[in-house]
Amino acid sequence: MRRLLTLGVVALSLSLSGCVPSVFPLYTDKDVRFDPALVGEWAEKDSSDESWTFTKSGANAYDLVIREKKQTAPFDAHLLHLGTRQFLDMTPDPSGLRDSEILDVYKAALIPGHMFAKVSQIAPVLKMAFLDPKWLKNYLHDHPAEIAHFLDQNVHVILTAPTRELQAFFTKHADDKDAFGDESELRKK
Repeated sequence: MRRLLTLGVVALSLSLSGCVPSVFPLYTDKDVRFDPALVGEWAEKDSSDESWTFTKSGANAYDLVIREKKQTAPFDAHLLHLGTRQFLDMTPDPSGLRDSEILDVYKAALIPGHMFAKVSQIAPVLKMAFLDPKWLKNYLHDHPAEIAHFLDQNVHVILTAPTRELQAFFTKHADDKDAFGDESELRKK
């Protein structure tokens, strides 16, 4: 079966599952850390159809392939520390478009975004949670000037703030139980 390839489809599918895209990364070079414990294939205990596979890419980055049944989505990923918290910044890898039958004019219009997960633990279980889009939408309704954002035609929030402002926002809300959805727990296969 053909891979889940386009950035738009990946962004759409992840936004439907609860992710909030950002135009800018959450990290600067000084924030990025490499943890070898993250390398490997991870899956939820009950799911053999879904996995997250991290491989080392360069000094402080990862190639990430998310597999769901027979579809895959490649990402460039960075693990970063903000204060005492760690986050994962994921950007769709454009190499996933090479195999696609989509016209080049369509590919040229796709804008790669960043998606962030708060990582509370890596070993022995990878625990992470994404920013809750409903919480963010409600929060920004009450605090519209706190962080630069855009609401698309489907009323999904897209973060447009530069990295430093994103870092301040995520640091401020990292411990807010309502801000982040339920934690996923993945185990190494």
